[in-house]
Amino acid sequence: MTTIDEFQSKMGEGLERRGLRIDQWTDAPRRSKHLLKIDTTQPSTILYVKEGNGTKAFWGITKNQIERLNQASIKWFAILLLNSSNAGYVFSSEDMNKLIGDCTLSQGDYKVNNPKSKYEFKSIEDLLNRIL
Repeated sequence: MTTIDEFQSKMGEGLERRGLRIDQWTDAPRRSKHLLKIDTTQPSTILYVKEGNGTKAFWGITKNQIERLNQASIKWFAILLLNSSNAGYVFSSEDMNKLIGDCTLSQGDYKVNNPKSKYEFKSIEDLLNRIL
């Protein structure tokens, strides 16, 4: 089982306690295990989940995915997992677009390196409290 599969399973357990479900986002132009949909009231909540690169806090975010998410009528978050399926960083779409606009993230395919602690989550429950 991959880290993203484990993350989806743990999120599913946490969401079930709140009467919600999580699945792959089927409205994406291409199905991806990195794009998950939480069945919230309209607009839907989409999670763009990425795993860290090794032991360093480094993630590659695909520019095309960010553009697709921004064009959809949804609420979305970037979830950057840090060597675990239940800890990492969470960025709202507003946070992510501000970092891109400020050139804090490199252009092209965006690179996130050592995010600030204010974006950190340490458990699935902590993450759910931030996004719901």
